[in-house]
Amino acid sequence: MNYTIANLAFGPMYCDLFLNQHLKSILDETNLPAVSKKHKFEYLIFTDPQSIQKISDHPNIKKLKEHANVLMMKFDENMKFTARYGCLKEMMRISIDYAIKRGGVCSLFVADLVVAQNWFDKVLSKIDEGYDSVISSPMRAAAESAIPVLNQFDRAMNSYDLFALAYIHMHPLWTHSHWKNPQFTNLPYSMLWNSGKGILNRSFSMAPLIFKPIPEMSNCDMLDVDVPKFCKNSYIAYNWDDCPIIGVAPLFCYYP
Repeated sequence: MNYTIANLAFGPMYCDLFLNQHLKSILDETNLPAVSKKHKFEYLIFTDPQSIQKISDHPNIKKLKEHANVLMMKFDENMKFTARYGCLKEMMRISIDYAIKRGGVCSLFVADLVVAQNWFDKVLSKIDEGYDSVISSPMRAAAESAIPVLNQFDRAMNSYDLFALAYIHMHPLWTHSHWKNPQFTNLPYSMLWNSGKGILNRSFSMAPLIFKPIPEMSNCDMLDVDVPKFCKNSYIAYNWDDCPIIGVAPLFCYYP
């Protein structure tokens, strides 16, 4: 199967998250190295001119090239955090068109996503079962407190430990339902309950973490807003272990 992955990484903090946390997790021996012999991976890295050298010289990029064909996709100007949604839309359009030409499946990541061990095997198994996508809502951890813990590992965490990390270091965007947040939305991003046996998330944002791209998706604006309506046979990952992935987001992202 052809598998196209795209990611947006720019600026010191997001490049560090991409290089040292995201890539570390997907390069765990249970992840990309375990499936790259069976599937053909292309990894598109969207960045700005100021970040290309830092990314290209990193040891994890050299490891990534052992398991995927890596392409650097350069935006012409210095990218700013406030312009990220425009950059994500452009990345999505280019990557979906690219993936359609290759055939197979596609994942559109961002720099701060960290996966657990066996993530690729778990989501690809659902594609093998006949689903056209796996849809989930990644937990959000606060980067400032989670990164020192992640730095203690030179591999991906197992799904239980990654959940514990995100739960203990939960981002304020998740811990607070700020109904009239002027920076983001009039709805809470997520609504959480804890029964004592586990955490239940009611989320207004559900993203296809892997999907089969079709031409209608090329005109979409946001992965978690309008792409899901074109996924006709989705596997909804109701259980954490079906798609164990978190976002390690800086505190300035949406808060206060």
